[in-house]
Amino acid sequence: MKKTDQTIHKICIRGIKRSLVKDAVFKTSSMYEVEGEYDSVFQKFGIKKYENELPVCSCYLQSNRWSLLTTQRLITCNNDNLTEANMDFAKVENYGDFKGYEEREYTLGHVNFDNGDSHEYFIEIGKASMVMVQGVKFRILIQPNSEEENNSLLKAWTRRDLRNK
Repeated sequence: MKKTDQTIHKICIRGIKRSLVKDAVFKTSSMYEVEGEYDSVFQKFGIKKYENELPVCSCYLQSNRWSLLTTQRLITCNNDNLTEANMDFAKVENYGDFKGYEEREYTLGHVNFDNGDSHEYFIEIGKASMVMVQGVKFRILIQPNSEEENNSLLKAWTRRDLRNK
């Protein structure tokens, strides 16, 4: 059964929010939760939106160095070299090198595919790193699930969140 972009979006956003430290400061990372602003995200990055595609999160360093995770793709612009990967086929992720993070603004993560291809993406260093790390992680994690399984996961998280209030 095909997963809806809305369900993928909800799970990725909830996964990111559940992992964030309360005092995390986002310098270059963003999450996209407001439905009315989705089209402006694609315009900001100069990306053509696919049918039903929703933006999840991004790391925007400058106009020619950024990564955008959507419900369908992981898109990276590195020195004006634009690459994209279909997240339906992503298998494994490397979170990048966080050694010496005090001296750097970002690191590069990698998503691998069964065919041997790899796709790089930018990750902000520090507490805000969880935005891209968890966004990509949950996008890969839910891939084998059916729509029904993903909705069950959302319901379980809601119940758990209500109990912990």
